[in-house]
Amino acid sequence: MASEQAAKPRPRSHLSDDILTDYASGAADEALALLVASHLDYCPACRERLVAIEAVGGALLESLAPVPLERITVDSVLARIEAEDTAGGDPAGAGAEGLSDGGWLPAPLKPYVDGIRAASTADVEAWPWQALARGADMIDLPVSGRSYTALLLRLRAGTIGPRHAHRGNELVLVMCGSFADATGTYRCGDIAYNAPDSQHCPVAGREEDCICLVVMDAPLRMAGRLSRLADTLLRR
Repeated sequence: MASEQAAKPRPRSHLSDDILTDYASGAADEALALLVASHLDYCPACRERLVAIEAVGGALLESLAPVPLERITVDSVLARIEAEDTAGGDPAGAGAEGLSDGGWLPAPLKPYVDGIRAASTADVEAWPWQALARGADMIDLPVSGRSYTALLLRLRAGTIGPRHAHRGNELVLVMCGSFADATGTYRCGDIAYNAPDSQHCPVAGREEDCICLVVMDAPLRMAGRLSRLADTLLRR
């Protein structure tokens, strides 16, 4: 069962500027925006970069010293933010909600979990998990939008997840535990990105169950004997 922890290490794998820009402009649909907001709950570095992107986009230009537009870049805004931090301000941290209940569940995700769970937030076993493969379960999340779908994925500690290929883009936010694949190891707060036509076989860490928020813009293509069942679940 997933355990709640008071403090988490800072993520080492982050969102791209393109995704943060879509989020800042309101172009991201609900599923992608949920993943971004949840990652921001863990990640001061991406919160800071979001502030810079919003400034470059014009949201904070009025508060900046006059600078020719061709010289305003994300890096120049970050330099200004760092200077303000040194002076005692904390614009990147302002408004960050923090992990809900001091645990592993990011605050933006909590209302979605509250809508589908049958017991307390800590009682992960009581959530309505659907079997995906041996040691792997999922829960569809109710999100609107035509581009991305969202789901919770749980891999039991030490489980070798089902091998699958990607028809489209997939972003994974690790919220509890860890998993590894050919691209590296991903821990709490990290973002894993899988491009169209890529394939992998995630392996959960042995220390505890791995629970992730997954968003994707096309169904997966599963391999093995359970491929038909998994494809049916993941197409919904």
